[in-house]
Amino acid sequence: MVETFWQVPVVEDGDFRLFESRAIVRYIAAKYAEQGPDLLGKSLEEKAVVDQWLEVEAHNFNELVYTLVMQLGMAHLVTERKSVSAWWEDISNRAAWKKVMELAA
Repeated sequence: MVETFWQVPVVEDGDFRLFESRAIVRYIAAKYAEQGPDLLGKSLEEKAVVDQWLEVEAHNFNELVYTLVMQLGMAHLVTERKSVSAWWEDISNRAAWKKVMELAA
């Protein structure tokens, strides 16, 4: 199922629709909290630590996954199209682009 903003994953629970993987995980953990361990924390402090690590994951792991998805899942959109491939070759060989890539490394 694709969400209104064309994002996946998406969860539909009756009339309720939710996208964004971290929001989905929080929703499922809260909905089924009584069927297992309290994954979201019981106290204010435990909940804060859960939020802290979800943010760490979002800001550190997400960039690596994005790079893999772009290279493995989307590269063909550039390489299989002659004009787009030529454009990318031109852009990525410019000195300014190389300078930006050095800063990002």
